[in-house]
Amino acid sequence: MQGYRQLIHTFKDSADICSGDLILSLSVKRAISLLPILLPPYIKRYPNVQIKTIADMFTVDERERCLLEGKYDFIINSYHNPNQYHSSDMEYIQIGTERVILFLGKETKLAQKLVKDGQPPAFVRLEDIADEGFLLPSPAYGGRYMVDSMFAQINRKPRILAQVSPVCVSKSMVETGHFCTLSAEIYKDGSALTAKSENCYTIPVWLTPEMEPYGSRPIYLIYKKSMSLVSFQQSFIQMAVDLLSETNSQN
Repeated sequence: MQGYRQLIHTFKDSADICSGDLILSLSVKRAISLLPILLPPYIKRYPNVQIKTIADMFTVDERERCLLEGKYDFIINSYHNPNQYHSSDMEYIQIGTERVILFLGKETKLAQKLVKDGQPPAFVRLEDIADEGFLLPSPAYGGRYMVDSMFAQINRKPRILAQVSPVCVSKSMVETGHFCTLSAEIYKDGSALTAKSENCYTIPVWLTPEMEPYGSRPIYLIYKKSMSLVSFQQSFIQMAVDLLSETNSQN
């Protein structure tokens, strides 16, 4: 079907194409975080584009394999290994940066310790929150791997109050005000691009240069190099970069 759509597009002037199909695959967690940012302005600009988003629990390799099989037009992944056997068949566009963020319930003891006069700090150091009990996803999730790697840099292990997967479920529990979690979130212009809650704070975890490789990661919008992009697909890429890319460094 992807090949058929591309064939149809070749019979038109790509600069004038404002309708068609756009199929996007990404993780459940990123769908919850990113789609409210990406889709409203895009739908407003291209109301005749039929968008289908698939929120799945695939691994990075599984999602890329589906892309190469023509099941999706674009995928969003957080890992890129240029030495993978199929890497040369795909185009990787970095659209943003994810950094580990503390989601802090307002009723927790940690909030009482960190928040002064209703104002959370600009950042927290991992050492200062290392004794806190967290809701965290299972080790199978990339975000959990980042958390474990960061704690390893200070010779500690996170204290897991409960293992709750996926991370979006942990975040929902934090929004009750009584729990904490650590999650990799899109970070832009000094803050996390995530929905605000009346019952929790979102506070970046400070990353020293040594901690940077463990507490942050690029995210990519990926498509097959053999796919001839038409105007509304090119616009989707540009809009994602404009809305999500980080322009100011945390450090």
